[in-house]
Amino acid sequence: MKLYLKKKHFSLRTQFTIFDEFEETRYYVNPAFISLVRHFHILDKDMNEVAEVQKSLGPIISLYKFTLGGQDAGDLRAKTSFMKVKYSWAALGWEIKSNFLQTEYVITKNEMQIGTIHKKMMTWGESYEFEFEDENDEIPMAALVVAIIGIKNDENDENRDLDN
Repeated sequence: MKLYLKKKHFSLRTQFTIFDEFEETRYYVNPAFISLVRHFHILDKDMNEVAEVQKSLGPIISLYKFTLGGQDAGDLRAKTSFMKVKYSWAALGWEIKSNFLQTEYVITKNEMQIGTIHKKMMTWGESYEFEFEDENDEIPMAALVVAIIGIKNDENDENRDLDN
């Protein structure tokens, strides 16, 4: 299955839409109205919450926490690596590895590839394509893409702080 996440334009708050290859909306991604940290709600097309992605306040190694279907689903942790970014979502047994530019991600479980994430370049606004085989991975994959966008935005914020 292939899905796409695209940033909504002309919005006061950062919002995303997730849609399929037929351009049918599958999910909406909205930021929490009031939050001290990045916190996103993933809603189905009937506006029911199916997942939450929230920046961790804890140790730096834990980057984002997940809630899937109202249940705690663990967190995304950074793993040190030379020239590549690696993450682990231990609760699902997922390992995530990126290329040097952090535009391509490969997701594995038990050393078998289960999905990919590709940042679309040359598009108006932020846009990602993600692909996976198991339909049960649809919501976790969507949550992972949102967390990766959050991490990239966190890095951009830190770089802006260093410039000031």
